[in-house]
Amino acid sequence: MVGGPLESVTIRDEVMPRLQLAGWSADRWEQEYRIAPGQLTVVDRHVRRDMPVRAALALLHDHHPVAVVEAKRSLRSEYSGNS
Repeated sequence: MVGGPLESVTIRDEVMPRLQLAGWSADRWEQEYRIAPGQLTVVDRHVRRDMPVRAALALLHDHHPVAVVEAKRSLRSEYSGNS
């Protein structure tokens, strides 16, 4: 795959298992967590709202976010070093 696995695959295969090992159960995180609504832009009396700002994952405590996790596509193994 050009550019490595998609972000969703990286989250599923790399991030979620590590969160579970750290004690975070699946009911304590939310994917594509909305942090803020999109920015409003006004041009010639027309208002446009950009896409909302989202984090890849939010870790929740009592249904409130306590941390966010941002994941990107995986291009190579973390074990490959700088070479």
